[in-house]
Amino acid sequence: MRKPFSAMLILFCASLLVCAPEPRRFEDADRILGRMTLEQKVGQLLMVGVPGNTLSDNSRAILEKYLPGGIILYGYNIDQQEGPAKFVAALQDASMKCSGFPLFVSTDQEGGRVYRITKGVTQFPGNMAFGVVNDADLMYDASRIMGMQLRAAGVNMNLAPVLDVNNNPENPVINSRSFGSAAEVVARMGRFYVKGLQKARCIAVGKHFPGHGDTNRDSHLTLPVIPHDMERLSRLELHPFEVAIRSGLEVIMTAHISYPAILRNGMPATLSREILTDLLRTKMQFQGLVITDDLEMHAISKMMGIGEAAVKTIDAGSDIILVSSHGTTVPLVHEALMKAVKAGTIPVERVNRSVRRILEMKLRYQVMKLENGKVALDGPRYSARETALLTKADAINAAASADALYYRGAETYESLLADKSIKKKILITPHAGLRAETAKLGDPSLTVIETGARLGDVLPKGDGEALVFYHTDWYIDPQIAGAQGLAQNKRVKLVVLSTGNPFPVAKQAWVKRTLYSFSNSEESMRQIARALKGELKPSSKINLALGYPGDEAVKPPDR
Repeated sequence: MRKPFSAMLILFCASLLVCAPEPRRFEDADRILGRMTLEQKVGQLLMVGVPGNTLSDNSRAILEKYLPGGIILYGYNIDQQEGPAKFVAALQDASMKCSGFPLFVSTDQEGGRVYRITKGVTQFPGNMAFGVVNDADLMYDASRIMGMQLRAAGVNMNLAPVLDVNNNPENPVINSRSFGSAAEVVARMGRFYVKGLQKARCIAVGKHFPGHGDTNRDSHLTLPVIPHDMERLSRLELHPFEVAIRSGLEVIMTAHISYPAILRNGMPATLSREILTDLLRTKMQFQGLVITDDLEMHAISKMMGIGEAAVKTIDAGSDIILVSSHGTTVPLVHEALMKAVKAGTIPVERVNRSVRRILEMKLRYQVMKLENGKVALDGPRYSARETALLTKADAINAAASADALYYRGAETYESLLADKSIKKKILITPHAGLRAETAKLGDPSLTVIETGARLGDVLPKGDGEALVFYHTDWYIDPQIAGAQGLAQNKRVKLVVLSTGNPFPVAKQAWVKRTLYSFSNSEESMRQIARALKGELKPSSKINLALGYPGDEAVKPPDR
């Protein structure tokens, strides 16, 4: 039966209310800004590390002396039995007493191999697995769940998603953290990651601008160099950021990478006005917050003192300086900024622009609120419909992990398992979780041994071959060396099982069969075990360029 027009109008208006973005809060931010001291303003520009996982005198001293506007949580900050909520609540209470403002609380909970919190949050597979699945709805729901779970843990800003296009197989630091090698896939999945996270009132941070994918160096250790010009950057690396910005991305993290064809002075993007202001703010019209990657990384710290770098990045266009440690570095950054503002090197008006953005975002994302004209701590409020999605977390996790499995070999996966010449299946793995999952399934045809065990003791007696799944995780080189000998064994049909960085495996010409998961999460291991038993059929098509001839030509449909 057709609904009456009035009922349809009510539903349409309700949908507008649900979908409409939160109104900006700049008038409220300006009222707060007008009452702030210089020390409070400079403090809002800092996001710092803190020691331990309980509120200590050292943590309190950081909040009292430097009045930081944000903190970053690492694994050592988190009680993995209880989660970080209690610690974060104590830090927020202390911050309100010290600076009068609540904190941005950030962490790296990307999914896959990069995570900080284990208790109370679903461990979804990483970006590359989601990119291979290429299901926008699945990505959106997973990200919404992640956002609600993080807010419950006290985290209001996730330093994710990675929007780098991993088009360099030698990349040592991005690889499976990227959604893939195609800019369109990265842009699409990144967009829905951002939308889901921010729908849950958890602030998304797209990184690493303007692109960290096409490098073979790790900026934690040295300054990577990308030789491409602006035309190439605009065509490929910038596309996911442009799509995310149009979709409402609130924060962008800078890359400590040099682009000599664009920046003749050799400065990394983090310190470049041309990149952060001329390109990002003016040309790409980004209105959100710009946060640096950790200024203590060697790409910056080997080039200049951290105080000088802090002043340069604010001048270049950053709003928040990220410093991961809590020792001597924070005082150096704070002192350098205070001196620069008092000397006029950084105009107060420049500081005000950044603080205004920070305050507005804290208000709009329910980090803080105004009560009778005073700043107070706030928190998100979810409807029953929103929280109902949390009950689907395990099913979404299982679907993404299963759909990401990809087999490439001389024969189909089904015919491989059905081969009558195979008398025994053997899994060689260093991963206790995978051993446990295969044991739960109770496959009598599968023998599981640890890496380093004597394979000869479990090979079938007499005639017949063994189907050997040799598991490589993150320590690629020694594991590849171990598998190479098996490839020459005439009694073995070898399948390399890759759950880590896929590119070093893909470039080994002697590997004729590979089962990829692109993730080593607990759920990924569970789905791998199902595939080994034959309960799950891995995909035979992929939208990721692993280095095989023609592998970019086959793309699954958008779902």
